[in-house]
Amino acid sequence: MLRTSVSLTLTTPVVFFAVETLPGDAASASAQSTSTTVIDAQRERLGLDRPVLERFGDWLGGLMTGRLGETADTGVPVADLIAGPMRSTAVLAVAALVPAVILGVTLGVLAGTRASGRLDRAISSASSALMATPEFVVAVGLLVLLSLWSGLLPPVSLFDTGSSPLTEPSLLVLPAATLAVVASAPLSRYIRAVVATENARDHVEAARLAGLSEPRVVRRHLLPGALAPMAQACASLTPYVVGGTIVVEQVFGYPGIGSLLVSRIAARDTVTVATVTMILAAIVAVSFCIADVCGRWRATGPGR
Repeated sequence: MLRTSVSLTLTTPVVFFAVETLPGDAASASAQSTSTTVIDAQRERLGLDRPVLERFGDWLGGLMTGRLGETADTGVPVADLIAGPMRSTAVLAVAALVPAVILGVTLGVLAGTRASGRLDRAISSASSALMATPEFVVAVGLLVLLSLWSGLLPPVSLFDTGSSPLTEPSLLVLPAATLAVVASAPLSRYIRAVVATENARDHVEAARLAGLSEPRVVRRHLLPGALAPMAQACASLTPYVVGGTIVVEQVFGYPGIGSLLVSRIAARDTVTVATVTMILAAIVAVSFCIADVCGRWRATGPGR
């Protein structure tokens, strides 16, 4: 918990000042003229002529009291601006995490119980290849295969930001499938290592020698000892999904928080970018806390 708090504390100023160091600002990005006089007037109107430390203090104070501030260029409350995209990204994340966990655990168990066999080598090679492949390449590959060639799914995932993507589930399939495939690769590798280690334990081998069927050996003797590290690995998937949404949403035009973040960076909207980044960082931090709890369970829980 202390490590998480320190990480968030360090992330806060880094994100804010990183956006501030980008060329231009919200005044130059939103001004309808290239005139220096017009841009300076816009900068004064938006309060960007104040010292950056003063503006950082105002944003941080508001963040600590639950006031997320307003967008630099339009004055729209940040809370209102991010509410819809955040819900859409949450739906996408859940739609991706469920199949990612199912796929990663299944492939990991299959590979781990057949360590050094053909199936293990095939699954491990495919997982390694996917881990080395950028998200946008996987997204484009699925787009070509499932949309452009077969026509099974729409090529883009556009819908009204005020509505839910669940009203048209087909729009979720391609971005969710991309995230699921990308996230399942490292999960299957980790699960494979855990299962292979547990599979080599004496009590598992003794169960096989006693004549128990392989499914019963796996279910009753192998998986209980591997359950805690498997849960830890599943909890650690969140960073892959959070990071992947920014790329995947851009590829498919999905109006989630990743797309909003990219557009707000282009607008040099420091307050919104910093707020969204802090929310995403907090989500990732919570997932790591859950993973740490699962790790402690690993040391004292089943099979120990």
